[in-house]
Amino acid sequence: MRNFEYYFDNFTFEMHNMAYNNFIKTNREYIDVDNSLNRLEEKFNKLLGKLNEEDKKFLIDYIDKYGYKVACSGYEMYVTGYKDCVKLLKKIGAI
Repeated sequence: MRNFEYYFDNFTFEMHNMAYNNFIKTNREYIDVDNSLNRLEEKFNKLLGKLNEEDKKFLIDYIDKYGYKVACSGYEMYVTGYKDCVKLLKKIGAI
């Protein structure tokens, strides 16, 4: 079973990465938000530069953790989609 989990994890990781890379290149809403963030980056960095080191470190750490949480949930939702697909295929008698 451990071998299966290893290969399944690798497979889903690779498939998730491919789907994500396709998404960020083709999803209009994502592209618009990304462009907006790029335009705001200079102002964000100027504001960050005005903070003391402790506050700056806190904000950067918070943003990093928030981004990681979002990435983790996206991956888990992707894997859940696989499981839901298997359940559906069983329900309709395809497997």
